[in-house]
Amino acid sequence: MKKFILLPVFVLFALVTLSDANAVVQVVDGDANFSDVSPAFTSGTIATGGETGDDEAGDYVLIACATGGFGPNSLLPPSPGDWTELDNGQCGGPGCMHGIWGRFTDTAAVEDITCSWSVPQFIFAAGSFRYRDVDVDDPIIDVACQSGTGTEAVAPSIISEPRSQVIRLATFSFEEFRNFSEEENPCLFDVDQFSFAEFTACANFKELNVITTAFTVTGFEGGPTGEETLELFDEAQWRACTIGIRMEPSEPIPTLNEWGFMAVAAFMGIAGIWFLRRRQTQGA
Repeated sequence: MKKFILLPVFVLFALVTLSDANAVVQVVDGDANFSDVSPAFTSGTIATGGETGDDEAGDYVLIACATGGFGPNSLLPPSPGDWTELDNGQCGGPGCMHGIWGRFTDTAAVEDITCSWSVPQFIFAAGSFRYRDVDVDDPIIDVACQSGTGTEAVAPSIISEPRSQVIRLATFSFEEFRNFSEEENPCLFDVDQFSFAEFTACANFKELNVITTAFTVTGFEGGPTGEETLELFDEAQWRACTIGIRMEPSEPIPTLNEWGFMAVAAFMGIAGIWFLRRRQTQGA
């Protein structure tokens, strides 16, 4: 009998050390694109996925579009679709700017989204991430951005939530055109070599350049994300953002800990019935 009771106790202590297995925000697809041609143009496209083919209606899509040049400019809302602006602003000078938008898609098909700006430019860079299991009512936890000039871009810290996705995104343009070595030139990076959880898109036309780079990671613990620093190889104008995407609420499901308590209760119930029947048998 003592051995029989020790078994559920052992199961209890074994299971309480394990964590639960709730869902997380998943990144399921992505894409990157750039243009650096003449004559100057006022729009470019970015696909809402297409690298993995694992796309479904209801996915949440985040896109970033960037351009650069001289003088003031403004990025316009993407089309088609009703997009929510998450950030839209210049780098630490007039050399570059980016806009970031998000929305839920109603199709599993990959769409080409057009980004536009008011003043014609020679360069354009863009990237996208596609997510699943995102809160349809309140998808964004927080967005924080800052701009500056220097050899490092710093994405600010935000307060995130458990099982969210945290995106770090930076756009930058070098203040003076220079010849990079092959090892460090960001414009020699092939956008196809990156996974759908990160992208780098780089456009370079004569003395103009703009680079947009981003990665997305699952934040299991939540809380402050801390700052993220990106090395820029040289003096550059930059703008960097941190974005948190919220997990959809789900019905409470038993964790492994709870399953352990239920297993112990079941074992103890069986043991109690067995003990009572044994007493009755002995007393008969």
